[in-house]
Amino acid sequence: MNYFLTLFNKILLPSVLCFFLIMPNFSLAKISRYPNTYAKDFMADAPWRVKGLSTIIPVGFFIKDSNVNDLPNLDSVEIYLLKDGYKERIYRHNFGGIELEGFFWEWVATELKNAENSRLNGKPLTAESLSFNTGDMIELEAWIMGRDDWWQGGAFSFSRRLHVRVETAFPRPDSDWMYGDTHYHTKYTTNPYEYGGGLKTLKLALETVDLDWITVTDHASDYSDWDLNERKWNELKTWIGNNNNGSGLPFIIGEEITCQARTGTGAEQIHLLVYNNDKFISGKISGLNNARLSLSSRLDKLNASGLAFSAHPMDSTDILFVGDIEPWSDTNIRTALSYNNYYGFEVWNTRKTMKSPGGNLDHINPFTSDIGGWEKQHSETDRDHFLQNLETGIQKWVELLDSHLNPIRKIVIEAGSDAHGDLNYFSCMAFNMERLETNDNAIGKARTLVYAPESSKDSVLEGLKNGNSIITDGPVVLIGIDKNGDGKLNKGDGDAIVGDIALMEDKVEILISWIAYNDVRINRIKLFSGKNLIHEFNPANDSSIFGNDLEGYKVFEFIPDSDRTNQYLRAECITRAFTNNSGFSDRYRAYTNPLYLTSSSYHS
Repeated sequence: MNYFLTLFNKILLPSVLCFFLIMPNFSLAKISRYPNTYAKDFMADAPWRVKGLSTIIPVGFFIKDSNVNDLPNLDSVEIYLLKDGYKERIYRHNFGGIELEGFFWEWVATELKNAENSRLNGKPLTAESLSFNTGDMIELEAWIMGRDDWWQGGAFSFSRRLHVRVETAFPRPDSDWMYGDTHYHTKYTTNPYEYGGGLKTLKLALETVDLDWITVTDHASDYSDWDLNERKWNELKTWIGNNNNGSGLPFIIGEEITCQARTGTGAEQIHLLVYNNDKFISGKISGLNNARLSLSSRLDKLNASGLAFSAHPMDSTDILFVGDIEPWSDTNIRTALSYNNYYGFEVWNTRKTMKSPGGNLDHINPFTSDIGGWEKQHSETDRDHFLQNLETGIQKWVELLDSHLNPIRKIVIEAGSDAHGDLNYFSCMAFNMERLETNDNAIGKARTLVYAPESSKDSVLEGLKNGNSIITDGPVVLIGIDKNGDGKLNKGDGDAIVGDIALMEDKVEILISWIAYNDVRINRIKLFSGKNLIHEFNPANDSSIFGNDLEGYKVFEFIPDSDRTNQYLRAECITRAFTNNSGFSDRYRAYTNPLYLTSSSYHS
């Protein structure tokens, strides 16, 4: 019986999944000759934004399982620019029909080569080289060309459409603040359902998007050769060590660990994010995705340097035939909070506003399908929209803050994209086994801004642990106590910022500051004391502010409750509605971690 289960899980289950995934696409082979795109065997990708005109835009090409007989001959990769109704080749690299080796092949284009306009050759692949300006959209089409001796019976091609928005740098209060993505999957996430992206392209893409750090959190399934096991984790750790700078950035090693939602019952699972642990922690599953290990047993494996957060704690997903993902229960949270190196919630997981059900090859071009591109916009009240779980998670977080004030137990929120490669948009087999799920989530769209004055891994991790951070998809909002009255919040000047514990006085002057993103003006800022909204304003029509609704600050006089030893304040902001690149109405928003106030001698 055990032999049969092993055979089924290792061979038959992946084969059955792949068969049903590729069968619907045979009729479309004339458009994209290789049909197994659902498992991301063939992929081309580029960052969804570039932070400046002269910043390199890396275009990556990936082939998964490149050591098997899927593609014995790789001929070339090509990039075309689509502009003003014309299609022009700007890059081609000829491989001459090479045979690929290894489980993952990656190639990155960073300069123009074999372009139809020879004057472009040798120039860096930038918005400036391609004659684009800030605010423009660069539309690219990337191709992989080769020969397949058995699948298609000859020459074939794979293409993917990519959109890169030319923007400026992300807004920052000053150079002491660093942007990161707390949940990202690389090529070491590999199983019949999902797959991550290439590391070489990722390293270049971080600079393009304007991320300073990223936690590499591949699945630690530890089943057969799926996902991370100890050998692969050590291999990844070595790569990170060789590719980080002297301060230990931009890569912070981590894992996404599958745990039993209820101890002893593996059919339902929760996910735990772990960063910077010295050793691999197994998230062992069965072949049917059933968790084998309890949450407490995984937290027991954390060493002094490791940090743990709840991954997407409000998510609930029914997966056909295999173990479901459950929201974190109160019991799970109590268990986690009993560990000193558990710090809080990845309360913002993904940012998706548009989706397509998978028809018309939308997984390789969701922008111009037969019915006009992205087929559905997620409204702000849509239960499938990221906002529902985000807002539910914020409510649960506030409950926990209120119940952990005496003494103060910091519970931190963070944001990550949960991107699986996905530098431009997300495509993957849907959990319910429908053909495909495609949406506009991508690396760094939900991100965490951390106070890290030393620009080092240790400084980033310290900021995360302390809650000296905000979560955002665009604007910056901060609160604190401006002790020198210069209208800025700077810990180096002795100011208290989010995450700090300050001594309570009869009156506390709270400085609220903000910076917009992409010139989308701030529409509403809210200040909370515990669960209570104590102040709300629109910078555009508030005469007491300094600055405007793009950037400014305001001082609010807060009178603490004298009957309470410890209190906290937090803030949220939301921008005006704007029309996004696909013609839909959208908004940006940000949430701070708490600023704590105490009347006791314990303060910082």
